[in-house]
Amino acid sequence: MPYTSQTLISKIHQMYPTIRDHNIEVVAWHDQTQDTWVITLQKGDHTLTTYLDGAEADQCIEGGRCIYLGLHVAEFLANFEDERLAA
Repeated sequence: MPYTSQTLISKIHQMYPTIRDHNIEVVAWHDQTQDTWVITLQKGDHTLTTYLDGAEADQCIEGGRCIYLGLHVAEFLANFEDERLAA
């Protein structure tokens, strides 16, 4: 199923609304040579880059199921919760 990076980013925001709550920037682009989506989450000096193969990205878009990405998002968000609690 063809879709744009903006479609994937919108789906990520829909599935993980906490990303917006923390003002985290999401960037996605498709590496066509490897059929992989590169997803970058960034806030300030903190950056996480993760990869979804084409089939995983399709599951995210079509079924709203992104287990691998969800684990990385949760880990990234936990860093900000830990910093907030330490402050």
